[in-house]
Amino acid sequence: MRAGHSVNGRSIMRIFFANLAQAEALSKRVASVIRAPIRKARDAAAALAGYDSWKHLADVTDSGDELPSLPDEVCSTEVVQSRVLYQVARLARFLGIDEDEAAQAVTRIRPTTAYFLRLNATKSLADQLFPQGWTGTAAAEEEGERYLAVVGGDIQRDTLAELSFGKEEGAAILDPATGIRVLAAYTGKPTDGVSPGDPYAIAVLRLVPIVQEQIITHLELRLVTFMCDGEMSEPDLVFVGSAIRSYLNQPTIHWQCDTGPCGAAEGITLTLHGTTSTDEERALIEMLDMALIEAEEGWHQVTDCAVISTQRLEQLPLATFINEMQDFSDDDDEQSSSLVQFAQGAQAFNEVCDAMQQAPARLGSYLEAKGKSDYADFARAHDVSTGEGVRRFLEFVQAIEHAGALGVEVAVFIQNHFITTGEDGGDTEFLLGEMSDSPEDPEKVMAAVNERIAERAAALACCDMVRRYRETPSGRLAEILDAGEVAFLGKSEDR
Repeated sequence: MRAGHSVNGRSIMRIFFANLAQAEALSKRVASVIRAPIRKARDAAAALAGYDSWKHLADVTDSGDELPSLPDEVCSTEVVQSRVLYQVARLARFLGIDEDEAAQAVTRIRPTTAYFLRLNATKSLADQLFPQGWTGTAAAEEEGERYLAVVGGDIQRDTLAELSFGKEEGAAILDPATGIRVLAAYTGKPTDGVSPGDPYAIAVLRLVPIVQEQIITHLELRLVTFMCDGEMSEPDLVFVGSAIRSYLNQPTIHWQCDTGPCGAAEGITLTLHGTTSTDEERALIEMLDMALIEAEEGWHQVTDCAVISTQRLEQLPLATFINEMQDFSDDDDEQSSSLVQFAQGAQAFNEVCDAMQQAPARLGSYLEAKGKSDYADFARAHDVSTGEGVRRFLEFVQAIEHAGALGVEVAVFIQNHFITTGEDGGDTEFLLGEMSDSPEDPEKVMAAVNERIAERAAALACCDMVRRYRETPSGRLAEILDAGEVAFLGKSEDR
């Protein structure tokens, strides 16, 4: 990607700092890595960030004309990889060294990570884009009644407190940075104002925006749970689906927004995730699927013809909608299973461990076979012989999964292997033995073991896996792991 590439007119190669102190911190890191005096290190840091000199960087930063760049941790894989290639070329040219040596230096400096480009600590991206307080209304078909949808308030607090002690995610669900929103739906008389009686339905959603610099390109929407009071009518379901759609259509996801991250001019991609396990959840997802498909069609209609700006703002800017919801029916055998029970004996386990020692090379070949050769060399460059090497490799796996270059099954299998085996390769056998020997309730033991595995995932910064270990039913997770193993390593009899 060339240095002049831009999104919505904004360069994604030059790095903009919130203040000069951030750039000073970067220059000190550069000085330490390249072993140069601070004056030379400042110019080298400026070169890395896409400027002609330190003075040029200081002038642009002091002007405050540009929004600060976002750190690699919240950017797409394409942006991160493009940044690295650009930074390597710039540093090699500035220092007069070959690109291999420059690549090693950039790997140690990591100039565009959150250490140097700090996010606003008081507000997550989800909080910047989607308000924690919101109200929407609609006329009901029955005479004298209407529908009311509310995000936030006492319902949000009480629901999250209840879930925090339930099966979903533990106390972590209360963290506002998780992007959790609770939408409560009511019916009532117009005279009830905005405080009717008890809600008839509550939908708990997680919102995860994905950005390239300040441009929102994707939105991950996950259904955490859906609860309702008795049987819901079709109008009730239609309203809940349309309320979610309306809530998503915040001004901040349109490209006209200029107060922070904004949507791409061509629209965003929305992916719906989650697992349905009740008839109510299935009915809601069916209705929400219809609402979002309609929104996608509506957006393409307004972009294909000349309409005024207000008409565009009324339309959810949904360029692509992807429904990846999974259905799960409770089964005693599945519920009594645990992830660690799916090892197929010591021999099979050892074969997998031996094969996964070459995971980076295998992943490179796998990506090439899937037409994703742009990522193959980056995969092969990783070394999983050390704990730090494993951590960076798993960061890469998560990044290319988020970018759509690697399927969920393979990404989950790779991460699960390194999380559950550890560096010594013996932890899984230990956990299996612990489960089989324990006199306690098997379900309690399995819950405790899975929680320990989730903690290991958190230690390796595998955030998606933490959620999967805590949320995904064991039977469904086993299916994903089996499919990922076959896709990545082939069938056991063929190895």
